[in-house]
Amino acid sequence: MYQTTIEKMIFGGLGLARTPEGVLFIPDVVPGETVEYRIEGKQEGVPLAKPVRIIEASKDRRNPDCPYFNECGGCDWLYIDYQRQVEIKKEIFIDCLKRIAKINEIPSINIFTSPEKSYRMRAQLKVDNKNYGFYKKKTNEVIRITQCPLLTGPCNSVLDALNKTMHQVNGKSVKVIAGDNHVASDPEIDGITKSQTEITVGSCKFLVYGDSFFQSNTFLTEIMGSWASPMTNGGTCVDLYGGTGFFSVILGKLFEKGFLIESVKSQVEIAKHNLNSNRINHYKAICSDAEHIQSTIKGKVDFLIVDPPRPGLTKMVRKAIVSILPSKILYVSCNPSTQARDVSVFINAGYKITNAALFDCYPNTHHIETALILERNGN
Repeated sequence: MYQTTIEKMIFGGLGLARTPEGVLFIPDVVPGETVEYRIEGKQEGVPLAKPVRIIEASKDRRNPDCPYFNECGGCDWLYIDYQRQVEIKKEIFIDCLKRIAKINEIPSINIFTSPEKSYRMRAQLKVDNKNYGFYKKKTNEVIRITQCPLLTGPCNSVLDALNKTMHQVNGKSVKVIAGDNHVASDPEIDGITKSQTEITVGSCKFLVYGDSFFQSNTFLTEIMGSWASPMTNGGTCVDLYGGTGFFSVILGKLFEKGFLIESVKSQVEIAKHNLNSNRINHYKAICSDAEHIQSTIKGKVDFLIVDPPRPGLTKMVRKAIVSILPSKILYVSCNPSTQARDVSVFINAGYKITNAALFDCYPNTHHIETALILERNGN
């Protein structure tokens, strides 16, 4: 057994400690705690330890109030006081920008918090031959869960109904998304869900299917979609990774012309519907890879929106964006480390960060949603 003090948390939810033998990662800890540990493997080449005993606990540690916490692999930060969770996420965001992007001057970060529970309106329920729920920690074993404290009431109703009726699903998961009147799912569950639903966000309405990508936090969706509106500059907008049109619909009326680019054809068709139904008739939804933006979009781009998947932008996409030199970039991310990596390229191309935000869309987990506005020097 060894003993150490936790220095900070890193993206991914682990604690980082420095020992005479080097850096190590430890889960289930809080910065400032002194713990007894043993080494159990490696993660990304760094020793991974298991805390055996908390010698000196943080004042921010609390007792998790979910009966599934010790088994379920979901709410990995439920043991940390909520306000401290938000502070830690801000620290991680700033650390990524300073350490990876080498940015020392970071504007004040707008922080948007959420109620801790009943916030998640979209989820992927895991399935085996007898249970519906979520994976047990660090396994692919499904544990039966009838009520998850993070899910909204309609999603929990589906989870409970599935476990009671034991509908059999061909596959290992059921994607669900709660709309205004019912829950959509993929696959559709006869008598319990439908294939599609409608979600109202402020004055906008969105058609979504069970497998559609959409924001998950029912309390922060409108705030997240409209946050950048005061920073828009009119002209032409391009929405890369546009999905079903979330940002294009909410921000669309602020621009004279717009293009939504999405590589999944089914999502493009839904985006076309959402643009038309919200009277965003000056936008065009295009099925294309983000790497081809140069050949897809002609003319000046005044405002570029990028909301890529967790790995961030590819080298080709970064190069393509720099080649068209949009006046402003809104970069939304679920991974501050890859976001910082990409932003460093834009900084070197003459951009600077003018606005920053952190949306705590996933309380009681380590997951972070961040947004940056980048503006070309001289604009």
